[in-house]
Amino acid sequence: MTTQLTVTALEDSTYVVTASFTDEDASAVVPNSIVWSLKDSAGNVVNERSAVEIAVPASSIEIVLSGDDLDPGDGEDTYLMLTITADYDSSLGLGLPLIGECVLSLSALHP
Repeated sequence: MTTQLTVTALEDSTYVVTASFTDEDASAVVPNSIVWSLKDSAGNVVNERSAVEIAVPASSIEIVLSGDDLDPGDGEDTYLMLTITADYDSSLGLGLPLIGECVLSLSALHP
């Protein structure tokens, strides 16, 4: 399921996305591994943010986007898609996938 974030990111500013991970019982879980990617509205990778690894997985993480991560490129208001992929172990199996996406609106600076 894709989540639409409610706070608009401002071009070239800083934006923090918090992601929390839960298992099949809705209990907090620490994934074995976590990676994230950032794409623009055309599906192009933004600022080389493809398969960025989270060095120390936790049940809740913060992804800090700033500067060129939040550059609209053509100067028009747009959106960005942040995809987070992880895997975890539970009594149901090992290496179970967790995938989440969120859309954040990006507002360009206007003179």
